[in-house]
Amino acid sequence: MVLLNSIRHRKSLQQTTCVRVDRATVITDKVDYENRVKEMLEDEKTYEKLNKDPTPRFKKKLVSILSRLKSEDKVSDQTPISDNGSGSTYVLYTQDT
Repeated sequence: MVLLNSIRHRKSLQQTTCVRVDRATVITDKVDYENRVKEMLEDEKTYEKLNKDPTPRFKKKLVSILSRLKSEDKVSDQTPISDNGSGSTYVLYTQDT
């Protein structure tokens, strides 16, 4: 209980952040986490800076694909579609028949 109270206190001071890793949530020091992310993003061999957000283009493409699949009766209005919370990655769940 003491650990939980300590975590809540640090979170209330905005010193910690929660990060989803696989199926777990990791509580980490916020400044340390932000520094690690910045360091990773500065690696130009792995990441490149985009001039504009590609999300609208991908959403448009996704709607087009889903519309085509619906017209081919491969999915229905009842087929659940969800995003992962980021608003940019979608998973289409289909039921095996």
